[in-house]
Amino acid sequence: MLGAFSLTISMLAITATFAADTSADNSIYLIVRGDDIGYCHASNVGIIKCYKEGILRTCEVMAPCPWFKEAAKMLNENPMLDVGIHLTLTSEWDNYKWGPMTQAPTLVDARGNFYPKTKNWDDPDAKDAFWNAKPDMKEVEAELRAQIELALKELPSQVSHLTGHMGLSGIDPKMKELIDCLAREYNLVVDMSSVKRAGRFGRGADTPQQREEKLVELLENLTPGTYQIGGHPAMDTPETRAIGHEKYYTVANERYGEVYAFTSEKVKEVIKRRSIKLLSYRNFKVKGETATAKKPRRFFSDDSFWNQPLPENPEIDPKSDYWLGLLKTEPTGNRFGINTTDFAIPVYEVDSYTPTYDVKRLAPIMVKRRGLEPGNRRYERTSRFNHGPGFGKDVPIPDNATPDPETDHHMAIVDWKRMMVWDMWYTEKQPDGSWASFTGMVYPLDGPGVFNREDFDAKTGESIHFHGPGRAAGVPIIAGLIMYDEVQAGEIRHKLSFATRFNALQEFVFPAAWTDGRTKGGIPEGAVIQLDPNLDLEQFDLLPGEKVVARALQKYGMVNVDNAGGSPIYAEGLYGHPDKSWDGVLREWDGGINDIPLDHYRVLKLGKVIPKGDHKRR
Repeated sequence: MLGAFSLTISMLAITATFAADTSADNSIYLIVRGDDIGYCHASNVGIIKCYKEGILRTCEVMAPCPWFKEAAKMLNENPMLDVGIHLTLTSEWDNYKWGPMTQAPTLVDARGNFYPKTKNWDDPDAKDAFWNAKPDMKEVEAELRAQIELALKELPSQVSHLTGHMGLSGIDPKMKELIDCLAREYNLVVDMSSVKRAGRFGRGADTPQQREEKLVELLENLTPGTYQIGGHPAMDTPETRAIGHEKYYTVANERYGEVYAFTSEKVKEVIKRRSIKLLSYRNFKVKGETATAKKPRRFFSDDSFWNQPLPENPEIDPKSDYWLGLLKTEPTGNRFGINTTDFAIPVYEVDSYTPTYDVKRLAPIMVKRRGLEPGNRRYERTSRFNHGPGFGKDVPIPDNATPDPETDHHMAIVDWKRMMVWDMWYTEKQPDGSWASFTGMVYPLDGPGVFNREDFDAKTGESIHFHGPGRAAGVPIIAGLIMYDEVQAGEIRHKLSFATRFNALQEFVFPAAWTDGRTKGGIPEGAVIQLDPNLDLEQFDLLPGEKVVARALQKYGMVNVDNAGGSPIYAEGLYGHPDKSWDGVLREWDGGINDIPLDHYRVLKLGKVIPKGDHKRR
């Protein structure tokens, strides 16, 4: 690379089914990208440091380089860091070289190394540039495929896109066409057409402190929009001091200056104060040609209640207008919104390599911690919160797992290979590193998604939390969640879940197995509300992701699953997923779904009402 930061983005000509729409508000969005992880040890350490301690959210890995194996290991230890495959056909340093992964005689110099330059624009006969050597495009394609497939093998869940090392995709239309085709084939397409370059923050000769000051100045001057900045962060070590080429032997100073700036407390303060939202390339992922046949995964079996679309002309309950009238009296606002930050449900995917824990009952711990004594009302309820059958032993919990930080502390774990779910309410990581929870359930991911009320032996006046379920309605906590990946994919294929302040006292309907409702004559938990399927959504100012949600409300409806101080629809909580953000995708209570009046909803005809439940009354 040539000293100060320069990036070439391949603007792929492909229609997006959904990408982060950041043009509809006055926010500032920022992608911070670090190139060349894998080329040396100092780069690996520097980029991971910028992610863990700083503002970097995307990095570009070089598969044919000597330190790729270590880079892959470090990236696997940081699974939320977004990764691009930095397609590499050059080796630029004078005293440090690498070459192709395949047999490719037209891609290498006399010593078997990649050429130091991509293209010599001034001298067509130059001997130091890859493109001037007239490479065989079949060898080029084979080499790029090998790099892509190795990266996908080592980093199966983190790679989101392709980029070109040293401006590879911009040297010739043939090269751009090949890289675009590979991106579509491997479903690694991003649409960066709305992203602007934020500009430089210093030069190679600047001190780290000067780089910091110039980055602060750059961030202070950003206006609303979506921007990208980046560089090649690396530590200042004997290794990087020995790397360089003619006219560029300030590698160590320049690249450490980027580490210093990206991890600076001053920089982080500006980002926090100005509410700059950090994104990654994954936020701009779009569906390529090979992905059009793929549908986003959904929880539970295809014939589950949750996965059934509503009939064309469903019967509306006679009390629909009355119940919607109750919702209109909600003191926090008379419309539905979406919980994406507070009281959202985090979901973590695990596999056979995830560490396991014996999750303890939190009730005895809390009774002791709060000094509760028998006879105290709080003691009587707290001491009875319990795990369901089979829950607690060998629960896989990843290192990045973070429960909902609000008072519910929900958390769900899914294993797609074993098709199992573990869900918990009021989950805590203990000082000794162990885990404990008030409730816990384990159940099949490909099952019906409905708990059998008879399995719990719950008695009127009791909480269902005494028997294991983490939702007051006695349904799985993952049921009905708006999941980030399905919104990004452009389609939700299941019912959603919501809560209200006005749930019926001791009345519920299927799929609920219980209720904590407090309002006599209120809306039973388990009731389904549908957004009018004939409603023209274009009359509302909805972001693309919000249209995905609205279409699901029209086609599948949403189920009343809990009591709340408002009327929230539940989304996946992205706690522990720093590479994902609902910003620019879904708004909570200021615009979006909240703009749709309650008059456009209807409560569908109830099934058999079960006259049982908790005893608390409003």
